[in-house]
This record gives sequence, structure tokens and C-alpha cells, in this order.
Amino acid sequence: MKQNINVRILESENKERNRIYPKKVLENAIYNTQSLITENKFFVYIKCPDVEFSSLIDIIGIVKKLTLKDDGIYADIQFLNTPSYQTFEKCIDNIPNINLNNSFSSLGLGTTKKKKGIDIVQSDFELTGVYFK
Repeated sequence: MKQNINVRILESENKERNRIYPKKVLENAIYNTQSLITENKFFVYIKCPDVEFSSLIDIIGIVKKLTLKDDGIYADIQFLNTPSYQTFEKCIDNIPNINLNNSFSSLGLGTTKKKKGIDIVQSDFELTGVYFK
């Protein structure tokens, strides 16, 4: 498996969840994450961590860069040679023709407001990590 990939981690319009992330909210989230990225502390987990607890044992990589495109946020992920990554790699290698582009998701916190039945993510939204879904 490659040691680095670029994947979408957040859809700007998530129709399955009736959620929209305005462009300005996503731009601010990326900007506010830069110090974690620079310090190699924006982690990629093998599974979605519990809200109150995330363990270093679950880390499979770090995000090196976030980019905003029309359809959402993309992450350049650098995989790390951790025990969890080795487990992840074995699982992925056994799935023929897997498309990793739809296999990662963002972790974040923030509020929403309903507008015509759709949740609009507000300016307090913060990205906190990425996980393999």
C-alpha cells in the first residue's frame, strides 16, 4: 500500500445526513487546524474514537495538508508504521479493488441550525481528526 494518499474527508453537502457546511465554515476550520498539522498532531485513526477518549494506539497516520475543493475538504494523509497501521494494511490488502477515496471521514465538533429541514453547520465548527470508516 502507498505511504501517502489524498482523499476527501468531508462533503460540503452531505445529503445522507441533511447537512451543509458553508464554504466560510470550511475555510475557517482548515485555517484553525494548521497548527496541529504543522506540529504533526492532526491524527488519522483506524476507527472512530470515543467522544471522550482517543488512544494513540489507534493512530494509523497524520494529516500533512488540508485542501478545500468545491465538493469538500481533502486531506493528504501520511501513513505511519504503527501496529494499527499494519492491521489496517492487512485488511485493505485483502479487499480487491478497494476505493479509499470514500473510506475516510472527518471528526469535528460544532453546532448546527435548521433551515428548511437541513442542518447548516455554524462558524464554531472545528476539525479534530480523521478516521477510517
